[in-house]
Formats: sequence, structure tokens, C-alpha cells
Amino acid sequence: LRHVQLAYPDSEVRIAVVEMEKFTLSEEVALASVTDVLVGAVGSAMWWAIFMPEGACVVWLISQLSEVRRSLLDEPSIGLVPLWRKRAMLEYGTTRNLWHIYLYGQNPPKGVQGKFEADGEEDVESLFGVLERDVYIDIKQFIEAFSGIVKYLRRRYSTNATRSTI
Repeated sequence: LRHVQLAYPDSEVRIAVVEMEKFTLSEEVALASVTDVLVGAVGSAMWWAIFMPEGACVVWLISQLSEVRRSLLDEPSIGLVPLWRKRAMLEYGTTRNLWHIYLYGQNPPKGVQGKFEADGEEDVESLFGVLERDVYIDIKQFIEAFSGIVKYLRRRYSTNATRSTI
């Protein structure tokens, strides 16, 4: 958060840190409908993306995958770089024209408290293990992802006069 606030002027990037459960349902839908970038951990809160404007970006913070789970996926760069996809991880898939940027957790520095790793069996048997773990994101990957989002939205809005800021 601090990097984004320092790297971009308020006139270009405005940040709102919210806890959706503190709003009414209609307020939550209204807030999501004017959101250009939604950042969150995998879970039910990511359903708010279905109300976002076409072309918006969703940043998924995903707990670290075990080697067993990683070997089952058909994407060798998972966890190494931000992955941009048009399909959501949740059931709404490609219902909305959104960019989904996936950032996978890393090993945290020594001394950082939390549950970051899964054993191989837990990770294969259920994806719910992903929801129960903490996420430690490599800040360089986050900066790379956010910089890419800002560039994308600048191009997008430079041709769309209805929105002047991202």
C-alpha cells in the first residue's frame, strides 16, 4: 500500500481500504461497480468482481502452492511472475470482461508468524487448504503487477473520456 501511495499521485491512483462486511448489500454493489482494481485474498470477497466495470482488474493473492499442487498445474511460471488471465478462479469465469492477475505466495522471511505452507496431501485433497493459509506476497511481484495495471488502465482511459482517473 505504501509503495502505491508513494509511486503514484492521488490524481492518478486513489486507494480505498474497505471491509465490505461493514456496508449494506446495496452499498457493497455500488462500491464494486466503481472499482477499477480489486485486491484480495482468494475467497468469497472476490465475488464482488462480478459487479465491477468491464475492463477492470482483479488481483488475486493466493497462498503458496505445495510442490505437489504445482506439479498438477499446466503453468510452469506459477508463483514466479504475476499471471494475467481473462478467466476468474471462481465460478463466474469469463462472465465479465475483466483482467484477473494472480500473485502466488512465497516463503516469508524467518521470524514471520503464520501458516504459509501446506503439506502435499492437504493441498491435493482440497482447495480449502488454500483458504486456511496466510499469504506472503513478494513485493517485487506486486509492484510489477500494479505497474502493469496502471499502464493498462492509462491506455484504456486515454481512449475513454468518461473516466479521468484510475
